[in-house]
Amino acid sequence: MLSRVLRKGRERREEGVGKETALLYLSTLASTITDDNTFLSAVAETEGPLSGRLYVLRRAVRLVGGWSYPISTALSAAAKADPRDDLRELAEKMSKAVNIGMRVSSLVSTEYEKMREHSQINFERAMDRVKTMGDVFSTILSSSSFLLISFMIASIIFSGMDPYAILALVLGGVAAGLAGIVYYIYRVSGRDSLINPSPYRPLTVYIASRTAKLGFAAAAAASLAATALLPLQLSRLLLAAAPAALLAAYAYPALRLRKIPAIDEQLPFFMKSLSETLGSVQVPEKVLEIMKLNDYGVLKRHLERLHLRVKSGVDFFLSLRVMAGETCSSLLYEGVEVFVESIRRGVSAGALGKRLYDYLADRLAMRRRRAQVSSYVRGILFPTSCAVSAILGLMDSLYILLASYSSLASTILPLAPAVPPETVSRASMAMMVMFSAAGSLAIHFAERRSGIHLAFTFGTLLLCSALTFLVVSSGTHAVLDAMTGYARSLREMVPK
Repeated sequence: MLSRVLRKGRERREEGVGKETALLYLSTLASTITDDNTFLSAVAETEGPLSGRLYVLRRAVRLVGGWSYPISTALSAAAKADPRDDLRELAEKMSKAVNIGMRVSSLVSTEYEKMREHSQINFERAMDRVKTMGDVFSTILSSSSFLLISFMIASIIFSGMDPYAILALVLGGVAAGLAGIVYYIYRVSGRDSLINPSPYRPLTVYIASRTAKLGFAAAAAASLAATALLPLQLSRLLLAAAPAALLAAYAYPALRLRKIPAIDEQLPFFMKSLSETLGSVQVPEKVLEIMKLNDYGVLKRHLERLHLRVKSGVDFFLSLRVMAGETCSSLLYEGVEVFVESIRRGVSAGALGKRLYDYLADRLAMRRRRAQVSSYVRGILFPTSCAVSAILGLMDSLYILLASYSSLASTILPLAPAVPPETVSRASMAMMVMFSAAGSLAIHFAERRSGIHLAFTFGTLLLCSALTFLVVSSGTHAVLDAMTGYARSLREMVPK
């Protein structure tokens, strides 16, 4: 029972805001509240997604209020109780700061500024590594097809080695190499998301985001199973049908999300204007009427709906959260949560607006850098995957011809038994599925948008690769069959 409760608690924190947003919120509180007890009490009163992220500090407050722990002891005990919490290190530093007579609010402000500086430096390094891994990924894609061709030819000419073992070794080695690169990109690329976990998201986006990763895994597994188990012609058909179905399922949700980058570009100025106007007017309906005088691009429609809700009597803070959910923007979601909880805790609106502007501007700068790197990786992997698929399709046709001539010559010059052409075709299709799955995961971890984009990228990449393979394989087979028609005549002349 206890483990289930703790697991649900961790899930709620994972669905909330990130560590950087929590530090932003704590720094806004520290700009107004200097007393340690008052500061921690304000943290304990925090609601919404921020409450889950501040779990370790809220536990310390319960130890202080319910068990009369000293503040330093409570912070240390709370940090040790949940070593996986993102703010555990901050709680330990707070405990040490209290012991030496330093204000918690001063420490929080220092940690926030240090986080801003270090996160930008580490992010640049991470993006350089991701870009390098994109080049390595492309190299593996290009070399693996030639590796497969070389080993298959060697299995025909040389004896003493099981060709099926060679084939399994090649496929296993390529899969292990791609998995290692994808895992490395996952580890160094950081964490981010384009869409938010708000319960007010559109229903189509909510359902698609919940099922996208399952759809990606199902499509990849179905494609691999088809290449191994179904008749060859049916497996070729399903190789193109599975990604086409995946694209059809997630095309509309992906289109619903296409305006999020344009919304995010308006956020720093929007949140700063909202904070400063609220600090001057202090009447939500009047604040929104003034806000509508400015042009916020694609946010204009959402701002009008926000004004209508507030005008009809809906709570201002609730209306803001609904608007953030409807836009699906994770940055707006984080900004609104910090704005709502900070204003409720008595933070100055003017100081809050400046901090929100700086924070959102930093996040957008990192988003632009991430977009550059992910576009570079995407620009490498898509053409390379199609080129490799064309090579595999050409190899498929050439191997059929080579196997035919090998069978003719085997009556005169004994050769090692070759792998049947059907097996080579299945291996080529399995390799394409591995390339597409690994490539889409690499792009997904590089750009960190959403599971919907992962499924859409996989469907697009596999569909392009499959169509290229089928067209090249069928076309070259027809051409080679017409050019080598005399082989059928030779077969009749060869003694049985």
